[in-house]
Amino acid sequence: MKNIIVFILTVILPISVMSQTPNNYENIITHSQSGMGSVKILTKIPMDGDHMPTVKIEGYSVVGGPGATIGLNIAWRTVGGAFENASASSFGGIAPTILISDVEGFIQIFIDTWSDEMAIKVSAIDGGIGEDPGWFTDWAITDDSYDQGNQFINAGLLNRAGYGEFSSLSSQNYSGPYANITNIHASNVNASWGGFSSLTVSNKTTTDQQSGFTNINVINRRTGGGDYRWSLMSGATGGGWGVTPNGFDLFEYPGGGSGNCCIPRMVVHPSEKNGVLSNITPFVINPNGSVLIGYSNASAHLNTPYALSVKGDIKAKKLKITITPSEWPDYVFATTYRLRPLSEVENFIKKNKHLPDVPSADEIGKNGIDVGENQAILLRKIEELTLYIIDLKKEIDLLKKIK
Repeated sequence: MKNIIVFILTVILPISVMSQTPNNYENIITHSQSGMGSVKILTKIPMDGDHMPTVKIEGYSVVGGPGATIGLNIAWRTVGGAFENASASSFGGIAPTILISDVEGFIQIFIDTWSDEMAIKVSAIDGGIGEDPGWFTDWAITDDSYDQGNQFINAGLLNRAGYGEFSSLSSQNYSGPYANITNIHASNVNASWGGFSSLTVSNKTTTDQQSGFTNINVINRRTGGGDYRWSLMSGATGGGWGVTPNGFDLFEYPGGGSGNCCIPRMVVHPSEKNGVLSNITPFVINPNGSVLIGYSNASAHLNTPYALSVKGDIKAKKLKITITPSEWPDYVFATTYRLRPLSEVENFIKKNKHLPDVPSADEIGKNGIDVGENQAILLRKIEELTLYIIDLKKEIDLLKKIK
């Protein structure tokens, strides 16, 4: 009988605790503020133990002027006093950075809305695993900066709506009070119409000035040094930082001081000129690694055997071509080399209208010129001419002696 009781206490009782109905706590706290672009929610949920609450935040945010609704669901799981996981979703008009921290034994939720003004209300649902209703009263909200506390976890946004999925993960920026978004991932989930993923960063200026820029930054933090950053930037107008109007520039920010700032590494100008949209594809990297420049029908050259194909003129200060030593015509001066008699060369020219071993105009028009091979051919002809001249000099010297 004693063993049966122990079995009930150790097996049946935990099951009954796990199967409790979650409780809903509406309007735990409301808050409005003007000034900082972030809020910190100080809950009474303890860090110790096993908990699985969900916090719902609704309201309105003035983001840069036009405003946006706030709609966030934030959930996390703690096991044995440690964070196991966390996630969030947005059903409003903003997608802020969200960090959940253990501060002095209680959960704090930091939300960076990037908004100077907001008004919100906070509700919650417990996990139905024995949470105390007292944990969901007497919460406080401040506009203080982020407090990392004893431990923290990123509540990355994960939205699934109809045909697609959007998620972002953020991590703490240790050089300042806020968190930086370090990864944005977009993928399709069971897309029924072919699948399409898109990341759009847009910017609209209110005046036609040289101040409208949209950029995506990739930043590496250096230990004991400045940030090393790449920036993909597009400008509505030109001027600032040298950004191409309606094109895009790839900039490198090596860090370590303003003297190393803003080095342009790649510039793509817009294809529209004088109101006419060009059908030229400026730059294409094919699946086989080959590169096309300036082709209007780039898709017809996907399997080109050439590493680089350029449709147009090339300007360069120096061009270096490698060639195997055996292909370079030093062999012309070997004793075994057969130098054609000039009479044979003359007959060949009369018949073919070009030098022996030199491609004809028709061949060049059809196949183009191999620059390295052509240089070797030209040098061979120069060396043969040198041998002819030497022979002629000997004949001339011999004739002088006979006279």
